[in-house]
Amino acid sequence: MTRRSLGLVTLLATISVGTSTASGHPVEGVITLLQGLAKTAEAEGKEEEVLYSKFEHWCATSIKTLATTTAEEKAKLETLASQIASYNKTISVLDSEIGALTDELLTLSEEGSAAQKERGAGAQLYSEEKAALDDTIAAIKEALQILTTTKSKTDTGLLQQTLQKVTALVRYKATPSQLKLLQEVDEPKERPDLKTEGDYDSHIKGYKFKSDSVVELLKELALKFEDELTATNAAETNAINALTLASQARANVVTAKEESRSAKNTERTAAAEQLATAEGNQASTQADLDTDSASLSDTKSACDLKKTEWEERSKTRAGEIEAIETAISILAKVTGVRTEAPGNPSLPTPVVSFLELKKGNPAALKALHLL
Repeated sequence: MTRRSLGLVTLLATISVGTSTASGHPVEGVITLLQGLAKTAEAEGKEEEVLYSKFEHWCATSIKTLATTTAEEKAKLETLASQIASYNKTISVLDSEIGALTDELLTLSEEGSAAQKERGAGAQLYSEEKAALDDTIAAIKEALQILTTTKSKTDTGLLQQTLQKVTALVRYKATPSQLKLLQEVDEPKERPDLKTEGDYDSHIKGYKFKSDSVVELLKELALKFEDELTATNAAETNAINALTLASQARANVVTAKEESRSAKNTERTAAAEQLATAEGNQASTQADLDTDSASLSDTKSACDLKKTEWEERSKTRAGEIEAIETAISILAKVTGVRTEAPGNPSLPTPVVSFLELKKGNPAALKALHLL
């Protein structure tokens, strides 16, 4: 009941104070009504207080739960941020190592290609040198064969051709004295006119033929070039073996580095997956934190508003009850109606009529003023 309603009830009661009946003063009904309103207001207040206590408990529990949840989410975000930084660092280090291994493997491949190319050039040079040595040795042996045949059957023209070939083949490796001897034997002599049968033998004896010295020289050269051929063959074999060993060693290194790169790629893939998972958890946790933080803020605002409304209603209700009690007290005092059973019987209080208001009855005027 508002103060205005209370005022009207009290005013009506005041107006009717002069019309008492045998059954009792009519204001007694108004007082009873006011007492009923006061009890109803008190009962409603107690009921609302129970409801508000439950709501207040819900607020405290909800705020505590949300505060704990947001604190846990913040801690989780810090942990996830640390994990993400660690995964990113791991991936960066692995990328650097994988890149270095890739560069090393490329270098090894280039070295292998260069070694094969160099070996190819060496094999070509060996083939050319071997062919030259084979030709030289064959020419020397051919000349020896001609020179060691019966002199009477020696074809000087064939011999000269063979020696010319030998001279051309050994000119860069024979000594000056060796070349001079070959050239002297190789020089053709002007053939004399053969007049009689005995002139042929004289011509043969007159031919400057140093077969013994040339034979020894050719044998010496044959041995020299055969030794050189043997050394050349050995050098080629060594080069082939060296390439094989180097290639095998390089292949072993390549295998080890490829295995290492593969392992690091596997490790990087795992780290990338862990990073993706951590980033996903970070995003979802941040979303949860935003939602829970908003919910916490809204809950605090709602609870604060409810508290303010409760305090205002409680204050208003207390004021209404106080006003009702004041009105009852005024009515009882103005009309002389008892609101409680008296301890000892006494004379009734004089009734104040409505007309007394005009005469300036102080008690009636005071009630009217309060109303």
